[in-house]
Amino acid sequence: MLVVEGEIKKGYGAASSNLELQMPHFLNVFPEIKSYHSGSINVLLNTPIKLLRPGFRTSPIQWHPVHPNLKEIFNFTRIDFEIIDSVISRASVKARIYDPEQSPHHRDPFYYEIITETIDVREYKRCRIYFNRKYKKGEFFSIE
Repeated sequence: MLVVEGEIKKGYGAASSNLELQMPHFLNVFPEIKSYHSGSINVLLNTPIKLLRPGFRTSPIQWHPVHPNLKEIFNFTRIDFEIIDSVISRASVKARIYDPEQSPHHRDPFYYEIITETIDVREYKRCRIYFNRKYKKGEFFSIE
């Protein structure tokens, strides 16, 4: 298992509004995330991670009602996510890395968007991500 710490960053809310439009399409092909909140947690990792193969990859999805020609592929990778709290111990929760291929953060080895059940992260700055997959250490941690 690989454990990587990161900083929770405030986003602009674009993923939340996009996820509300995307989630019905995701549930048709990936019902595993039906209990997940339609918003993401932005994380800047301390250590770069290169995901070689996502756990689940959609075919192109036409999801935006104003842009009918826009089709996008989405990648999801299973992780456990934990808020680091200096006061009380917090258990990790099941989560996914949410990786839209047309996102400006796609292929950024430090920046990841996390989706999970509703949790309030507004008061927290640090987190841990647990990858339960094979990995290799090099310039990046490459996760298979």
